[in-house]
Amino acid sequence: MVALDNLRRRGSELNVPRLKAAASTSCTVDVRQASDLEALPCDLLIECSAEPSAQAGYDGAPDYVVETNLLGCYHCLNLARRTKADFIFLSTTGYIRPAILNSLAYRETESRFGVA
Repeated sequence: MVALDNLRRRGSELNVPRLKAAASTSCTVDVRQASDLEALPCDLLIECSAEPSAQAGYDGAPDYVVETNLLGCYHCLNLARRTKADFIFLSTTGYIRPAILNSLAYRETESRFGVA
């Protein structure tokens, strides 16, 4: 397993020991840069790199949010396509409290989970 993080968000450095323990390799990369992803081996990509803050970009240009959330996901999708990897997209829970999400009844369909 290869774990990737750009370590930009405050507190993300707290994930480093846990990622190093779980991963065979840990890399600091930026999904906004396609070149950072070019040489990576991949058979399963779990994409959870979105900027989750509702306030990010509020007091200035939203470039980082758009580039991370849209362009970063696009680059990850291209990596999965090139390497024929399975792809799991995780969106943020930053806008919905986890307790609310956990209280929902889910049903499994052929291609995804949905709210029952």
